[in-house]
Amino acid sequence: RMAATYERMPGGFYAYFYADTRQATTLCTFDPSGYGFVSFEDGRPHLTSQRRGGSLVNESGSIEKSWTESKPLKGGAIEIQITPQMLFSFRSRRELAMKLTCMGLTEEFVLGDPPERADSYLSKSVGVVTMGPERGKQILDIDKCRQAAEAKQLLK
Repeated sequence: RMAATYERMPGGFYAYFYADTRQATTLCTFDPSGYGFVSFEDGRPHLTSQRRGGSLVNESGSIEKSWTESKPLKGGAIEIQITPQMLFSFRSRRELAMKLTCMGLTEEFVLGDPPERADSYLSKSVGVVTMGPERGKQILDIDKCRQAAEAKQLLK
C-alpha cells in the first residue's frame, strides 16, 4: 500500500509520495522544476535534486554520486526501488519518473521540468503565403504537426 498525490497547479505538476505507515514519511516529492528529493523509509535523504545539482547518498550517509549543472550525471539513469510498488528513475531535472505498480496495474508519472519547447509551429512551416488575403500566413507540414501531437500525447 502507498499514498500518492499528483497535482496540477500553476507552473506544472507537483508530486508527493508517502509511506503507508503511522508516521506517513514523505518518500519522494518533486515540483515542476525538477527540484525535490527521495528519502529512505526512515526519512533520511537518499537523492536530492536542486537548481545547482544534486547527490545520491547511500544508507550509511556517504555520497555515492554528485552532479552539478556544469558537470551533469554520467552513465545511465539512477533507479531507486523506494518500495516494492514504487520505482523511481532519475537522469536529470528534466528526465525523471516514478513508476507505480499496484494490484497488477502499472502507471508511470513523468516528474520535474519538462523539456523546453524546442519545436514551435514555425519549425513545421514549409513556406509562407506571399500574395492574396492570407499573405504572411505560414504553410504547415501536416505530417509534422501530427507527429508532434502524438509525441505530446505520450508525455501526458
